[in-house]
Amino acid sequence: MKSLAAQCRELASAAMREGIFQAALQVVREAGFEGLTMDRVAEIAGVAKGSLYNYFPTKQALLEFIFERVVTPAIDRVRAVVSSSLSPIEKLRSVLQLWFEHFGEYRGVFETIFADKTVRQFCSDARRTKYGEGLALLEAIFREGIERGVFRAIDPQVASEVVLGALILPIERDLDSGQRRSAIEWVEKFLDLILWGLSSSGPAGSCATPGN
Repeated sequence: MKSLAAQCRELASAAMREGIFQAALQVVREAGFEGLTMDRVAEIAGVAKGSLYNYFPTKQALLEFIFERVVTPAIDRVRAVVSSSLSPIEKLRSVLQLWFEHFGEYRGVFETIFADKTVRQFCSDARRTKYGEGLALLEAIFREGIERGVFRAIDPQVASEVVLGALILPIERDLDSGQRRSAIEWVEKFLDLILWGLSSSGPAGSCATPGN
């Protein structure tokens, strides 16, 4: 069992990291990547610059932390959906809507990550890890759907890659255009396309299937 002193140190460290995250988030939203300096983050967080460097020795380390801190809660929520008792189609619907809503909440951060090549490079390892986790969770939904007869016998890995790729593109387009599309409307249209494909013989406009 950890000593009381060790527990206090961990709590203090977690509180410091959270304060730095909130400060960095404010700077990114106000000034973007160019304005994200260690001096400015330390000033907003109310900590000495040396203390900031103790936690994040480089700007890249800080950016990776921001990305992890923004994306991890969404991954955790997706994981909870995947392990729930919802049907595979409802799980897919919930996951897609969750991602769109999460993107809206942290739009400024995602604008910085997607729009700036330097930031994308800095966060490449963290992005690769989180995308891998997202793909695995989507794949689990497709595997369950196949096993339950809701989805036909497709390759679940390919299906998860298609869905995640199709999810990222409209987010990037929204960032480029400044558009803010309705998450619910987009999800329903996307589900209709995923479930029924492009065939004119499919039951258009419906997201229900006999196995739902």
